Amino acid sequence: MPVIANAMRSAWRDGILDPGRLVADALRFESPVLNRRLGFFMDLYEMPATDPLALHIGRKSAVPLAPGREPEAGTTRVNTRWLVYEEPGHRRSGRATAVMSSEPITTDELIEALQGRRSAARA
Repeated sequence: MPVIANAMRSAWRDGILDPGRLVADALRFESPVLNRRLGFFMDLYEMPATDPLALHIGRKSAVPLAPGREPEAGTTRVNTRWLVYEEPGHRRSGRATAVMSSEPITTDELIEALQGRRSAARA
């Protein structure tokens, strides 16, 4: 997940990614979990246009940032805006620890990764 999130941040900083269009595309999937994860990382990297996502996060309990990585009780805190478990390196200090990727990523690949699906193109 960190590689995907950092690719999104780099694309935005380089002017390649339109945050408003990314949000609009994500909302088409009607996936509260996607909206939570995308909104969290967009906020973390101080990207604009997250308000529409916040309206579509569902009402269930918190989800992990990475699919299948349910944290142990009491070990991580819940981000109350996005209802995701924050991992220690993902605080809003702007210093998220992650590995950078030089490979380009499409909006569809980013959305699939945030949803927890594997892209058929990478298989």
